[in-house]
Amino acid sequence: MGSILMHPYSIVGARWRKVGYLMFTAVLLSSFLQETLIELFAILPFFTTSLVPPGLPTFAIFTAIFFVWDRYLWHFPLVSNFTSPPDLRGTWKGGLTSSHEQTRLGEFEMDTDEVEQQTSEETPIMVIDQTWSNIKVTIDFPHSESISTTASVIRDRTDPVLRINYRNHPRGDSPDGVGIHEGTNDLRYRTHESGDILEGKYYTDENRNNHGHVEFQRVDYDRIRDELTFF
Repeated sequence: MGSILMHPYSIVGARWRKVGYLMFTAVLLSSFLQETLIELFAILPFFTTSLVPPGLPTFAIFTAIFFVWDRYLWHFPLVSNFTSPPDLRGTWKGGLTSSHEQTRLGEFEMDTDEVEQQTSEETPIMVIDQTWSNIKVTIDFPHSESISTTASVIRDRTDPVLRINYRNHPRGDSPDGVGIHEGTNDLRYRTHESGDILEGKYYTDENRNNHGHVEFQRVDYDRIRDELTFF
């Protein structure tokens, strides 16, 4: 597999307060491990115990703690209840209705708990790769692919909303006249008896000038990749 390019995403709230908690933990640990870490750093070339900067052990511990938290701990079931971003990792399958030629793709779960199966096999697939601080959203359509450029999680008194700004790239088999364009998705995250749902509206820029409704249901949590690249 190729590398996964991810970008930071913002959250309305006090998410970064937890960075302070991680730093406080690092300071406490360094007070117990200071001498041991200084001796370990002294093994490195150009270092002696007297040349190790005083704050280096604390910084090293904080880096290790943040790495483990950012990649793994934040989405553990017992921990995720106390973290700000919802765990959206995985593969999502869904449907789309568009104002462009009244297009309708995929399948939808209706509010009446009935699932309306669409005859089209061209079902949109959304893949979300996510850590605590970075995210990437990719949506595959029959003739194009949308990739997130920025994202944010908006929390209010109800369910959180994932807002995605994306760039859509047409494939070689796209209809004539379809070019690269940008747009926005506002997807409300909710849990349902049949699974996790992301649903909402999308809007495109003036190049396409259409809008519509999208709905995705999570079908797979397995998004472990061998290589992660951040920018």
